[in-house]
Amino acid sequence: DDFMRLQAAWNHRDLSAVSDLIGPELRVELEGDIALLKSKRQINKIDNIAVRATELREAWQEQGSEYATLYFRANVIDYTIDEISGSLIAGDRDRPVKFEENWTFVRRIDSSRMNNSANNKWKLSAIEN
Repeated sequence: DDFMRLQAAWNHRDLSAVSDLIGPELRVELEGDIALLKSKRQINKIDNIAVRATELREAWQEQGSEYATLYFRANVIDYTIDEISGSLIAGDRDRPVKFEENWTFVRRIDSSRMNNSANNKWKLSAIEN
């Protein structure tokens, strides 16, 4: 669900709907990418997402935090259009592309509270292609 929510927010060029899912450093990076697209008057669209596989790749603890890296293999329609004319700049509106990504999530370990409290929610901290 989080994967699909983040992709939808990216398509809308507005991460506010998923701010609860993203760690602060990654949010700054993604907002910078969105700002760059907006400055060029471009929209990167990701449509017809078909997740083919997911797998927990790694889980660990360090310095009061828990980490988990999830692998995604998916097919998507990925293209960039001009904001004004709608003309295609890059990619293909009809042909899906395969991609693989590793998403790393983090949450604080807080022994005084249950780990599923609002303060201990998993947040996406990194995306690697």
